[in-house]
Amino acid sequence: MKPEDKFFKPSAASGFALRAHFNDGFADSLEYLFSVCEPAISVDTERAATLLSRIRSGSRETPLLYSMHFKLIEALQAEDTASAEALIKGMLDEASAEDGIAIVRLGSPSCGWDTGLVTSYFCETDSLFRYVEPDPARAAQTEANLYGAMDDLRGFAPALAAEMEALVSTVILATGVQVAGDEPREFESVTALRAFGAVLFNADSVASRLQCVVSLIHEHAHMVLFAHSPNEGVVTNSPDERYVSPLRSDARPVEGIFHQSFVLARMIYGMNLLRKLDTASQHQHDFADEFIAQNVPRFMDAFETLHQHARFTSQGLDVLSSSKAYMDTLG
Repeated sequence: MKPEDKFFKPSAASGFALRAHFNDGFADSLEYLFSVCEPAISVDTERAATLLSRIRSGSRETPLLYSMHFKLIEALQAEDTASAEALIKGMLDEASAEDGIAIVRLGSPSCGWDTGLVTSYFCETDSLFRYVEPDPARAAQTEANLYGAMDDLRGFAPALAAEMEALVSTVILATGVQVAGDEPREFESVTALRAFGAVLFNADSVASRLQCVVSLIHEHAHMVLFAHSPNEGVVTNSPDERYVSPLRSDARPVEGIFHQSFVLARMIYGMNLLRKLDTASQHQHDFADEFIAQNVPRFMDAFETLHQHARFTSQGLDVLSSSKAYMDTLG
């Protein structure tokens, strides 16, 4: 097996394995929470056992189920029995995610998400924005571009698309309202560990179908790392330890530089497949060539920053080494 094949290159099998790994830890945590609820909170033990068995089988669960789990932790810590009881009932009622990637709009009946829940967990990742219901006309165009982007991915990167569909169940279209920061910023897309399986996407984006391809690869790569190391992480550096990297204008925690590096390598991987496609248009070839030419040096510079400053966990070292091995094949 080539070094880059072990941890870096996507496949349907790796998607299933990552999901199963994430679910194992999730089920263990949920089982413990159910156990500590008694006797103050009654738990339907038969239905709880059925849910835990389903999760441990590697099921594809909704982001809402994962998020309710974290809300339950918060409720128990606050000794909020009523909220905890309602959350447990909600989890036991929640069905597995349907096949494919659903694209829904924040605030619509099909979303199935409580706006406050989405705001709380996605704002932890990007605190510059609060998220509101999108304009219907703009959301419709963005939705069409995203569905088209998934069709394109299935065509030129089927293994990547299959891994993505194993981990990503929902794209939520929203409008971001900036609430912090001195300079105007545009919300693009974001993922969060506590909303695993969901991508929050800017419904007002003017991103083309091809740019949506890149954004989906970007956010999916974050989810791969969430699933790979949900508890241990990829580095042991303190969040207060920050360095300048070529990927951002501001100094970033080492964990952030690591995520950015892996994500960038995955986007380069996708664009490299696109530019090799015989049936790709000249525009697609040019877009992919330019993306790779601009971003390979940025990855290499970020790799050097990590090499100098990062204190890797064993999992983190494996992932970064395999990413670098792939990048070295580009010449």
